[in-house]
Amino acid sequence: MPMITSSEIKNSTFDHVSFRGYNPDQVDKVLDNAAETIDSLSRENAILNEKLHALTSQVEVLRQREASLNEVMIRAQKMSDDLMAETKAKCDAMIADAEQKSSELLLSAKNLGDAKIAEYKEAIREEKLRFEKAQEEAATFIDMIVGELTAHTELIAKIKTKAHIEDFTPTPAPAPVAEPTPAPVIEEVPVAEPVSVIPEPISEPVVVEEPTPVAEEKAAVAETVDDIASKILGTAPAAAPTAGMSWDEIIGLKSTPASAPAPQKSSSDASGLKFGKEFDITIK
Repeated sequence: MPMITSSEIKNSTFDHVSFRGYNPDQVDKVLDNAAETIDSLSRENAILNEKLHALTSQVEVLRQREASLNEVMIRAQKMSDDLMAETKAKCDAMIADAEQKSSELLLSAKNLGDAKIAEYKEAIREEKLRFEKAQEEAATFIDMIVGELTAHTELIAKIKTKAHIEDFTPTPAPAPVAEPTPAPVIEEVPVAEPVSVIPEPISEPVVVEEPTPVAEEKAAVAETVDDIASKILGTAPAAAPTAGMSWDEIIGLKSTPASAPAPQKSSSDASGLKFGKEFDITIK
């Protein structure tokens, strides 16, 4: 259906009929109102079209923005997914590397600990063997010293007994001196001069003095033996002999008087010492 404009309505004409026709004034008035209405509607339509065009432009811009935002969101989502995947991969790699290094460190520490323990056990075993050997050597040395001291004690006892017997043995009287016999006088024979026979005196035992270094060495050895004997047997060492002392006083032959105080036992007590296989050095 063709559209009619307001100008066409205004310029339209009608044929006049005389019979049963319309009032021309009323028709003109209606046509004028219709034309004005159409003009008003046309103006409003133009305004609406302009607004629609503007809104259409805005919608297009918004659509472009939406598309751009969608693209940005898609890219951001993709970047986020890629970053998450990369981060997860790095975390997994770091965790795996840390676990591997931890296992290696634990294994290395265990091996080092085992090696140190084995080394310490070997050192303890060697030290134990060396200590046992030292104990055996000390026990052997002490047994030897005790044996020598026992032998020396027995020898000293024998010497004391012998000296005691010699003190109570009477000294034999010296042999009588023979008078010189005069030779008979014979005539015409030369008289021999009398010869006096003088008995030889009893020679005293010659004491050969030892050289000073030898005597000092023997004195030092005797003093060392006395010290060891005093430590093991708990007795005081004998006093060194001095000039003017008799043989009995030197070897201690004479008995101690009843009023003399008994010798005190030395504070050195070796009864608690343990040597040899009886001493357990097991390390707990």
